[in-house]
Amino acid sequence: MAFHDLINAAADRLQLGGAAGPQTQAMDIQFQGDYPVRIEHHESRRQISLAGMVGFYPPREEQGRLFETLLQAHLYGLLTDGCVFTVDAEGSKILLFKTYSLDGLDADGLVQALGDFRLVQQTWRKAYADGKIVTQEAPVTAGASPAVNFA
Repeated sequence: MAFHDLINAAADRLQLGGAAGPQTQAMDIQFQGDYPVRIEHHESRRQISLAGMVGFYPPREEQGRLFETLLQAHLYGLLTDGCVFTVDAEGSKILLFKTYSLDGLDADGLVQALGDFRLVQQTWRKAYADGKIVTQEAPVTAGASPAVNFA
């Protein structure tokens, strides 16, 4: 299925309206009352990626510990459902993204992927906004889990 056809079929299922044309390679999907999720097509790799914002950089003195915690959360992908963190240095934004193969991905699969991604994004964004991402002061030992408290 062509990327624009996949996007349009998923948008129909989500009742989003609008249409992507054959030249579309990226699109922001704005969900009501939420940050947008960006879908990008990586044609040469037959993949798409979903990306969304978690928050803005904290004050400089808190950045090292926060970024250490976010990197530790990648451990085996258990706390991120396979998503990874990155940054937009120009915009001072912390982003979450995940890449999917287009092989075998249909509109229902994309809708499911969007829902799963948004859940992870919302969980991390809320934890960040509520100050519930707790970092350890001491160096982390190999194999230790990040200290993240979502309670």
